[in-house]
Amino acid sequence: MKITALYCRISQEDALNGDSQSIESQKLMMTQYVEKYNLPNPKFYVDDGITGTRFDRESFMQMISDVESGKISTVICKDLSRFGRGHWEVGQYVLDIFPRYDVRFLAITDNVDSWIPESLDFMPFRNVFNEFYAKDTSRKIRAQKRAAALAGRRVGGVPVYGYRKSTTDPKKWVVDEDSANVVREVYDLYIKGHSMMGITKILNEKGYLTPSERQQAEGIRNYTPPKQVTHRAWSHTSVQKMLDNLEYTGCTVSLRVTSRSHRDRRAVLKPEEEWVITPNTQEAIISAELFETVKKLRQNGKRRERKKYPPKPLDELVFCATCGYRLYTVSNNQRLQAYDCGQHRKSKVRENTGSCCSHFVPKLYLETHVLDYLRRVIAFAKESDFIKDVERQMQNQLEADTASMAKELKNAQARIAEIDKTIRLLYDDRRNGILPPERFVQFLTEHEAEQKTLVEKADKLKSKMDTAKENASKPKRFMELVRRYTDATELTHELATALIDKVFVGKLELENGVRSQTVNIHLNIIGNLTITEK
Repeated sequence: MKITALYCRISQEDALNGDSQSIESQKLMMTQYVEKYNLPNPKFYVDDGITGTRFDRESFMQMISDVESGKISTVICKDLSRFGRGHWEVGQYVLDIFPRYDVRFLAITDNVDSWIPESLDFMPFRNVFNEFYAKDTSRKIRAQKRAAALAGRRVGGVPVYGYRKSTTDPKKWVVDEDSANVVREVYDLYIKGHSMMGITKILNEKGYLTPSERQQAEGIRNYTPPKQVTHRAWSHTSVQKMLDNLEYTGCTVSLRVTSRSHRDRRAVLKPEEEWVITPNTQEAIISAELFETVKKLRQNGKRRERKKYPPKPLDELVFCATCGYRLYTVSNNQRLQAYDCGQHRKSKVRENTGSCCSHFVPKLYLETHVLDYLRRVIAFAKESDFIKDVERQMQNQLEADTASMAKELKNAQARIAEIDKTIRLLYDDRRNGILPPERFVQFLTEHEAEQKTLVEKADKLKSKMDTAKENASKPKRFMELVRRYTDATELTHELATALIDKVFVGKLELENGVRSQTVNIHLNIIGNLTITEK
């Protein structure tokens, strides 16, 4: 005897609506319906906590497989929205696939019966409305998460390695000193010239707990140990994620990922400028300056462990002033370590003389030159009024810029709130039968498109205002940074990477038997401050 399939579904969002949508109430309604009409061999297929926009639900797919196998004669659900919230997919199943296998479809409260053609007349409109409901719910959830993020509240997530949840407030993170010391050591090793693979090797040799082992030790529920793994080791990826994580500076980073639409829930990483960053939400493990320094070094190119030439303080900071290519370590016949343009060295090997030229400069000479320059910069920053003048000018510019942007932002936020009210009224009019389905879809699409544009504009304005405020504080930050190195006697990795953004070495010139080169040193934080010496 063939099965009468009773399909039940509830999503996490639907669960908030109360018992009327619960699995139990759906089962009760369909059981009573089956008994009333004496339908044979009933069997429940249940998907609990799964959105109706997905049609790869486990029980749903099993039911469809049974339909295709000829095991089912009738499919019953409470209403069309329980079957699914995709107007195209629901129509395809009810009007194409089920008739092909001689399967009857019933949606009880919507009075849909595939054996009665007249009952299908309004089904397309109901399906469209059901899908728009899912879209609107998704939009509201995104808006709630964005509002929480903009207010500085966490919107979920397990604490990253180095932190743990506070015992008094689970939404707050506190420093876990054991793992935080590992984080500090990773950053320190990278600043000293080690590659990520080299750091990985050191961490494994010292036997530090990996992030997954620490999660397991702390009993975090959403961690599932890999099968058949008895020993876990640090990996290149773990170190990379640690060096990329801005939250170690004491801020909260929210909305890093999104989904393509309410129907495609696959995670997509958003551009960094679209992240919501709230500063000073927990104690910092590393300074913001150290994080920016490591970020800059990582952007300069891939780092490798070298046994022949031990790393030097300027190895990742020296660039060609002609082509912008990085300068790499070379040596002459006297084994003199030096830098030369990587583009030139490649073209020399390939016998292509048109790609840049020699920028050969001995490492010892360049390090001495840079150290002397940094000493004078430190003295200059401490003794002159230059920094105060720049700070005053930036503050005046900030006040002028932010006043205009604040007015634009206020207008955009007011219009966004107004559109929210309009959309709610549209749903009320549609529910009460005042607004025809076609006009409802048209008006809703237009208002959502306008609101999306305004939200993007508001986010950009907030980002610009934050950037302007950050720029105004640069001179002060530079002064604070310089004070840490007032007694510098040698050029170390820490000193070089903390104060220097890039060193540009000019073309090697030979005039009257005298060799000369131009060296431009760009500093961190106040990158527009340069010096040219010969």
